[in-house]
Amino acid sequence: MAADPAMMQQPSLTTAATSSNETAEDATSLRERGNALYKAGRVQQAIDLYHLTTPEFYVYGHDAAKSLYDDKLASIKDVSPNDIPVRRCLDDSSGEPVPNEISLLFAGVGDARNLYATWLALGLIIWLLLEEYDPEHDAEHVVLSTIYYTYYAQVMPKKAWDVMQSKITQACEMLEGRASLPEWLVIPSSDRVGIIDALQSWQKEITEMYSTDYVQENVIPALESDFASNIGEIGPDFNTSLKLETCCFVATLALLPDSKFMAQFEPGLRKLVRDFLSSVETRQEVSKQIRQYVAQNWKVNPTFYDLEWERITSHIDQAIRNDSTTLQLLFFRQVAQALRGIKGHMQVTVSVGSIIDVLEHIRYVAVDGQKQGEPRSLQPRQGFDRIHLSNVPDYIGTSLFSYVFAIPLTKSHDASFVTYDCLRNPPQWSSISEFDCEALTLHEPTKIAQALNVEHTGLWEGNLDSFWPMGDYQMFKPLSNTDRGYDQLLSKTQLTQWLFALFFKLAMPAKRGHDHVFGNSAMVLAPLSMSMYLRLLIHLHSVGYPAHTLASILSDILENRVRTTSRPPTRSPLRPEEASRSHALTKLSTAPFVAEMSTLTSMFTRVLPFAPLVKPGTIPPLRTLRRCTVAFPKLPVIEHLDLYRPDFVIILLKDSVMARLFPHDGDGSIPMRRLLTDQKSLDALPHDLHVISTWKWDFEEQKATFWLREDVARSIVADKVLWRCEIWRTDNWHPADPFSFFKNTLQMTIGECWTDG
Repeated sequence: MAADPAMMQQPSLTTAATSSNETAEDATSLRERGNALYKAGRVQQAIDLYHLTTPEFYVYGHDAAKSLYDDKLASIKDVSPNDIPVRRCLDDSSGEPVPNEISLLFAGVGDARNLYATWLALGLIIWLLLEEYDPEHDAEHVVLSTIYYTYYAQVMPKKAWDVMQSKITQACEMLEGRASLPEWLVIPSSDRVGIIDALQSWQKEITEMYSTDYVQENVIPALESDFASNIGEIGPDFNTSLKLETCCFVATLALLPDSKFMAQFEPGLRKLVRDFLSSVETRQEVSKQIRQYVAQNWKVNPTFYDLEWERITSHIDQAIRNDSTTLQLLFFRQVAQALRGIKGHMQVTVSVGSIIDVLEHIRYVAVDGQKQGEPRSLQPRQGFDRIHLSNVPDYIGTSLFSYVFAIPLTKSHDASFVTYDCLRNPPQWSSISEFDCEALTLHEPTKIAQALNVEHTGLWEGNLDSFWPMGDYQMFKPLSNTDRGYDQLLSKTQLTQWLFALFFKLAMPAKRGHDHVFGNSAMVLAPLSMSMYLRLLIHLHSVGYPAHTLASILSDILENRVRTTSRPPTRSPLRPEEASRSHALTKLSTAPFVAEMSTLTSMFTRVLPFAPLVKPGTIPPLRTLRRCTVAFPKLPVIEHLDLYRPDFVIILLKDSVMARLFPHDGDGSIPMRRLLTDQKSLDALPHDLHVISTWKWDFEEQKATFWLREDVARSIVADKVLWRCEIWRTDNWHPADPFSFFKNTLQMTIGECWTDG
């Protein structure tokens, strides 16, 4: 669905403006709240080179095109559950509600994990071509053919390439302010630079990087192999001419134009295709001639490539497509006609960035600070009728992400929902309860509803409900936008024990191995840093939990006085039977995590709706938070590990104390997770071991950076005893380099203050 730019289901939204009765004080508070959240950094752990430095680029996704708009949504009145008008035109100053205005958010682009500027650039080209489409014009087949090749083909006819390039030039002019965007399309200035960069790379660098014959040489062998193994997908009733067309594509990489386009612009190819289709005896020889013709006369489709991603590693798309030209032209013709019919009644806003950043920005940031003509952000009590997350939650916290970030921005009416599926590892989950349990440590629907104000409302689409339920698109919605009574919440004891259990699950994920059937692709990720915990506390207050209760829980963590009946998880994925198990009440040490948690709490001070009740000095002042940098020698970890997974933390530890208290394993490493659960040892070294989950890795400089309270940082630097700074994997709880144990004599630079700039 969201993978198809022709359906205008790129990361896009129709937003509502700030309600007219919003006070200046409210706006200032929200702006400060949002700016603090924004500066606090991403929720994901940050060694992930490809996601953080250069986002991973996917040409195609898994979703089928399906509209989020239906009769049920069309029948909903334009009021909130409390009969307060909530949808307003972006340029409407009257304060009157606009009838039948619908707001939708498409957060995922097929299989992509971010809202990539390159995909938005591709969407912009498609949209401009759709704008130009006129069924009464003689050149309508040229426009449709260009859309077809731009979206589907690795290589394309010169005529289609020329038309596409003209649209790229037009798009750049629009984004640079030299021409006007379509009236229904909004692209904030902050997002335009990345899109322009992608567009310009498609005009020059990518075109020079790959030739048509080079792409043929690299893709055709994979197509031939895939075609042989996937021939069953075509089916026994597949049209003979389409089978031949597919065979021609596999042999030459040419998706054939329609007859009108071929006659007008590709007469040489037209004769070769006739020979290919008519003669079995000469077909193999003719296919070689077609391949040579394409190599000499066609051009590489540059939109299949992201320049930054290609500079790191070449990923020529090798996917086989069994689509017919006629079918795709029909599809795009219908889309173009629909677009012409709804102009003036639709606005599409595109956003570039992590979906976490986008959702937080929509909820909190810069309510009154945006430039003239840019869409204003929604307020927390406003939101979207429907949010489509694709399978993005697979990689950024699954249910916990969805319930904390997406559900609060969703309306609470009969037709509203958030929908997503699990594509990474659906065989791991026999029920939605198991899926929720791994993310939340909660699995009972009633407790999840009490804890997070959300309910599961059924299937949006899918056919696997009885087999792999999370392989289908599930629907979730907020229970209410009104204040909830205490009888609708977890009890104080239930809340406390749940939040302690979740804290230790985030801090110490269970070891995670490869699935014996599906391999690494089915591994359950643990991608969230400890900043997620503070974001959760903020959300819990917004759904009705008392400030003093949440403050008490955070205080116990910061002062290392947690007593709980829960334990850190012992297996992955966490199953309901383990999560439900109650142990003897005992003290669990939070000492290794206090340095980071107190640093994060200080960052979130202006955002937290409560003040932890702690001793002076427990939470450092903002002015004493410092950016720390640790330089490493060249790390084999970068060359050997699967860096697509966010499975890394920084460990700062005093070497001599560790060696004395805990024997080293045979490879010289400390059994870290066992140490983190050894209460006696942790009590003996409350200041000698620090775990940092929120950090960034500079690939080129081989440096790790993170924010840390100054007193802890300076005590480490000044200590005469050797400290070690290591990168650890949290999937197997071993040092990150599996081939040679490296030890970095800590060289930590203490840099800028949090309050600088």
